[in-house]
Amino acid sequence: MSAADDFRVLAVLAPGGTLTVDQLARAADLTTKKARDAVAALHLKGLVTSNTSARWSITDIGQRAWTSKGQRNVP
Repeated sequence: MSAADDFRVLAVLAPGGTLTVDQLARAADLTTKKARDAVAALHLKGLVTSNTSARWSITDIGQRAWTSKGQRNVP
């Protein structure tokens, strides 16, 4: 798990929408395991949430975190 991976996932989710872990992995250029770990860490912090279809979306808190510092941290 790394902060850079977390920020990559937030970057993908920031525009809106809901994605599966596999879709996030492809869009963020991460392995599925790294994307899954990032989603788990972000979920514990309340930055992303999932629906019953195992699709993830950014929360209001996550959007604020992305806007305030995430954009500067994506490699």
